[in-house]
Amino acid sequence: MEHICELRNGLESAFINQNVNSNLAFRPEFVSNDYKQGKRVLSTIEQELMNCEEFFISVAFITLGGIAPLLQTLKELEQKGIKGKILTTDYQVDIPKEKGIRKRRGKSMNRTVVVDTEDMGKIQCSYEASSLINGADIINKSLVRMRQLLEGTYPRSQLNGAEYELYVYESEEVNAFSVKNGSEYVIAFSTAMFVRFYSTVKNLFTVSEICEWFGTTPGKAADCVAAVYERMVWFIAYHEFFHVCNGHCGYFSMKNMLHVEKTGERDEEENLLMQIMEGDADYSAVCACVKFIFVQARNAGAFDSSKEPVVRKDILNCSKSELIFLGFAIYQVFLIFSDDERGKTQECANNLLKYDHPYASIRMAYADFAMIYQTGFFLPEEEVAKLVWAMSEICIAYDRIYYAMEDFASSLLSLAFTEKGVQHIMLLHNEWNDLHDELSTYAHLKLEKKEPLDGVYYWVNEDGTMKI
Repeated sequence: MEHICELRNGLESAFINQNVNSNLAFRPEFVSNDYKQGKRVLSTIEQELMNCEEFFISVAFITLGGIAPLLQTLKELEQKGIKGKILTTDYQVDIPKEKGIRKRRGKSMNRTVVVDTEDMGKIQCSYEASSLINGADIINKSLVRMRQLLEGTYPRSQLNGAEYELYVYESEEVNAFSVKNGSEYVIAFSTAMFVRFYSTVKNLFTVSEICEWFGTTPGKAADCVAAVYERMVWFIAYHEFFHVCNGHCGYFSMKNMLHVEKTGERDEEENLLMQIMEGDADYSAVCACVKFIFVQARNAGAFDSSKEPVVRKDILNCSKSELIFLGFAIYQVFLIFSDDERGKTQECANNLLKYDHPYASIRMAYADFAMIYQTGFFLPEEEVAKLVWAMSEICIAYDRIYYAMEDFASSLLSLAFTEKGVQHIMLLHNEWNDLHDELSTYAHLKLEKKEPLDGVYYWVNEDGTMKI
């Protein structure tokens, strides 16, 4: 009876008289995506579902793309014995296609594959993480979102016959790899990668200064944690996907080289080749993430038919905020997968081919170039410059907080703006064009040659001081 009174008061204050006192928990609320504040409709739905005793949902129609992010949550509710009903229609839904996908996915969920690697031996990969593994819930939700993202933006019908699947394997080492395994491409991520991503972001938002950048506080940063983590997952999913679809896996298979996202020492010639591929996967992944964000904005009405951002500035500003989240997330991925560069500007500049991955600073600067290129399709040049600079400022400020760097010249990013760093970025970019025709033989998407990168100005000396 008490709850009925609470509900009645909540409905009255929401719909009839705002001056009526009521419990916020019983008051209806309009939920929308607000990426400036880190709020997401999906997160709200998941939270409510996980706290409910029973649920009822009424929706016009359901597509695979719409339901996929909630599959893991619904599975957990089923395991807990929580019942619910969804009222919908089959309007605009391709039922045979949906059933076919469900059937394929149902079969895949029990799948495991064994990949024989030269560096790590045989690895057993599974469609989803065992519930006994630490962080299984986060891992499996992330895999669902990865699959939704890739299939939603690059349908398999467009991939020129490429069959791939995303897997997870149990390991305490942060790692990921893509490899051709028989007739299928295996894209695999270690359990430790997801756990490390999430714990890193969660720890970041306990720092007041970092919270301030995103307009929140340590006690209210859950949505920001989710936003940055999700974008880290976006990026690594796209990154590995493009190793497959840009022909890298086929090329490496021809050369008997397994592509593993693990920094290791090889000879300089091999490392250069690997770094070129890494740069290409980074570039393509950044462009895909940016395009995904702005396509969502366009669908929400942020742009008119002439692509000028004049219709809905509120939506456009949310998209810009999303790009800030994205840039910060990508930088965290690079730091996690890269060797420690702190205070080693000159040492690193003298040995840029020491590892098979470019240093985090090189990768981030190149990601900035990709972001400038792709964002230029949607925003005026002046807005693009402001956006990328704001993103860089956050990364530099992060260096200052975590690595006690007092100025840009001593930050991690400074390596990419030394003369050797700039030349190295141009080398990775331009050498890819030389491999374009050969990679196209193995690619599953059409590869467009990139505009040559030259004449980039450097403004940090090799000893780490600013160039006057």
